Amino acid sequence: MKSQGARIYCLQETYSVANDEKVWSSEWDGQIIYSHGTAHSRGAYILLNPNSTYHFLTIESDPQGRFVIAKIKVEVGYFFIVNIYAPNDYREQDNFIKTLSEYIISKIDTSRVFVLFFFVCVCCFLDEKHLFPIGTLNQAEKLVGDLERERLTEERASTQYRTTPRL
Repeated sequence: MKSQGARIYCLQETYSVANDEKVWSSEWDGQIIYSHGTAHSRGAYILLNPNSTYHFLTIESDPQGRFVIAKIKVEVGYFFIVNIYAPNDYREQDNFIKTLSEYIISKIDTSRVFVLFFFVCVCCFLDEKHLFPIGTLNQAEKLVGDLERERLTEERASTQYRTTPRL
């Protein structure tokens, strides 16, 4: 992976346990956030390239191996990355996304967040940019909508009015 040259890597379905951290850390040489599942399921990581100037400021790791949240320091400030590995069972996905959406909004500055989803399912909807299981399309759209509404609410409350969108 190091040869790919990215600064940040988000891995899902790592099938890892706490005992694997020593091996991963020695092979990677950069910072890693772990969210372990079992040796046979789940697991999500965020890795920073060892040559990157980025650094983790704060991290949150789901004990079930479903998500990791990182506040990352960059040259001119910070941003958040949320790496999500949603449940395989469509019956669990709606509640998972709803609960995680509320958690993200309550904990982090949503104007500076990148959310990465991964769903495993049989039936999916694909638009130009996203792949969603049909059973959770409404919940995925709701999460994105909730994050955007929160960001807009915060911007309107700001003393400065922006005429151009923040990217």
